[in-house]
Amino acid sequence: MPPSIGETNLMHTHPEWCCTVGEGVYLNPAIPEAAAYVVQGVAELVERYAVDGIHFDDYFYPTTEASLDAAQFAASGEKDLASWRQQNVTSLVKAAHDAVKAADPTLRFGVSPQGNPENDLATQYSDIYTWLTASGADAVVDYLCPQVYWGYGYQLQSGSTRFAFENIVPEWLGMARAGDVALYFGLGAYRIGVGDGGEPVGHRFRAGPADGRSAQPGRAGLGALPVRFALRPGPERPCRRRMRGPDGTEWGNALKCLVCRKKMRYTISVSCLAKVHFSAIFEDKKP
Repeated sequence: MPPSIGETNLMHTHPEWCCTVGEGVYLNPAIPEAAAYVVQGVAELVERYAVDGIHFDDYFYPTTEASLDAAQFAASGEKDLASWRQQNVTSLVKAAHDAVKAADPTLRFGVSPQGNPENDLATQYSDIYTWLTASGADAVVDYLCPQVYWGYGYQLQSGSTRFAFENIVPEWLGMARAGDVALYFGLGAYRIGVGDGGEPVGHRFRAGPADGRSAQPGRAGLGALPVRFALRPGPERPCRRRMRGPDGTEWGNALKCLVCRKKMRYTISVSCLAKVHFSAIFEDKKP
């Protein structure tokens, strides 16, 4: 926490919205006015700036401690704390989605939840199953980009290989998903060369799809992180770098290099970070 806080900071203007956890101060997701403040910030971004979308990371609740929002939970009359918190987060995320669409229906909105579905539900209170299946007027997101930061053969101390890349990706692909909700897989580019107990994912992927399919809703793809923006190519500023795979196949403008991001609109499909090219592999597999 900084040594001094400005007079207009929410800690002063709306202390009732704030909660302290460790050395941090957070807006309480259980307070509707605090959630509305976040959504107003999203609306301001899409209304005032030429963005192609809004992307949320996976931080919603800073702790699982019941004391964080005990007063609001008691007043709600609900019986299950985890379900109630999931409802709070879903309400916030949907409101942000709707604010984006109200400004421009062609803009994209999505979230990068943790790669572990149980953590999403029990610690972040992100109801990924509802988010993936909601569509139409009930839509919560345009896409999810789970953080799959484990390599091939990754093992927990228990010996479980559930989170090995070759196992957790099919688990996500097997989840029920609305036809207009896309699914991408986020790769941790910052882990290149340091290892995570398994074989690096990038070593297993080929250059890219020969047919150059782009990341359309209903398909799944890969995104190299930490640059995690799922943005569409803008017709006014098309990408000038057309990339080729080792087999000479031109990937086309559907796949973009994040290194030249300042010169173009881009997707999360490809990264040149650390001089490693991750291919974007899109599948038509539907549950």
